[in-house]
Amino acid sequence: LDNLSFVNQLAKDYEAIDGDYFPTPKYTYRVNGWQNKEVQNTGKNHANGVVFNFWLDKYFKDSSTVELVIKDKTGEVLKTISNKGKDKVKTFKPEVGMNEFVWNMYMKGVDKIDKMILWNGTVRGYKIPPGMYSASLKVNDKEPLFVNVEVRKDKNYTASDRDYEKQFDFLKTVRNKFYATQETIKNIKNIKAQIAQLKELQGTSYPKDFDSLGVKIIRKLDTIEGNLYQNKAKSFQDVLNYPIRLNDKLSGLFNAANQEIDTNAFSLQAGAVD
Repeated sequence: LDNLSFVNQLAKDYEAIDGDYFPTPKYTYRVNGWQNKEVQNTGKNHANGVVFNFWLDKYFKDSSTVELVIKDKTGEVLKTISNKGKDKVKTFKPEVGMNEFVWNMYMKGVDKIDKMILWNGTVRGYKIPPGMYSASLKVNDKEPLFVNVEVRKDKNYTASDRDYEKQFDFLKTVRNKFYATQETIKNIKNIKAQIAQLKELQGTSYPKDFDSLGVKIIRKLDTIEGNLYQNKAKSFQDVLNYPIRLNDKLSGLFNAANQEIDTNAFSLQAGAVD
């Protein structure tokens, strides 16, 4: 009962509420931890993230679309959460009456390519820095409702808000570079597969000169791919014998800088990498 911000806002806004209601969430501390929802005979931890409460009026239906959009102070969209379409989130299940959704404050990492061996693993999610954000809730074609969102730093650490911002900017840069590298590797694999299938698709009309040309192209692509990814690695033990390449180095750099606690060390070391 120590989070009464919603109740206090509801008491102030009750007379003016007409339909859906989206109150401003209480400020959220950027801390580690998690909540066990199945706990028994003891207290339950707070949800670790921004807690959005919202009320949907009686006209809401299962076929209705609800979209929650979170932006930073510049207006850039950080996260779109919906119960429908490409942004559908399994845990986002709005219904008539009171609803709650907890955003863990993480930005999306990069999905791993199937069968790719990376010593440092892929680039995982990373948290937003402390600061002011905004959120909007839109139901079907109604006018969206807007609220401000405040994220505060963990007071147990000496890192400043600026330290966290610098860390976030650096992680975003490395994440985007890793993503671009992975997309290039996927494109190379796709082109090589198309070249390999061309002869079969063309049949008797396949020009003989294409064989030597295809071999030359594939060799060049293999060289490029070999600089981006250690394609000789077929198991995790192989990376002990073959040096890691660009994508693995980027993921290692990202993981080293992705510290969720005190970022002072990051500012002095990882952040100095060009």
